[in-house]
Amino acid sequence: MNRRAPRVPAAALLVLAASLFTVAPKPAHAQPARTAMTFQAKYQVSFALVQGKLASRSGTGTASAIGKSSLSARDTFVNLFGDQCTAVEGQGSLSATHKGSLSFFYTLLVCGSSQRAGSFLAYKGTGKFKGAYGTGQFAEQAGSPYNIDLLQGTLTLP
Repeated sequence: MNRRAPRVPAAALLVLAASLFTVAPKPAHAQPARTAMTFQAKYQVSFALVQGKLASRSGTGTASAIGKSSLSARDTFVNLFGDQCTAVEGQGSLSATHKGSLSFFYTLLVCGSSQRAGSFLAYKGTGKFKGAYGTGQFAEQAGSPYNIDLLQGTLTLP
């Protein structure tokens, strides 16, 4: 007995092939190019103790990629190291009118009464800075006015 495979009409094959294109996943759109850039800023801020040894900082300055902007930050944790140094953690943001803001975490080591050095991690942005991230260092100088003399690092912008 000679058996032949059933024949599929050409129209059915055409419909099957067309359905593969409508069911197959669409390719992901290319992500916009990101730009890594050197970031530098300088701010003149007011400094206030808000709860025990926790402090807040707020003021204005200029930052590359952001322009004229305001800085707002608040310590979230303070740990004393012996008699001379204090470690501080906190979070804050840089905000530019009509452009958006950039949020950051920071750590700060305070040894003595006037010089302070720290690092930051920028992790979230809004507006023009949505998707931005970066890291860097900063130095504070206590006094009146209170200055964040050097805030520098690398930012990656969308």
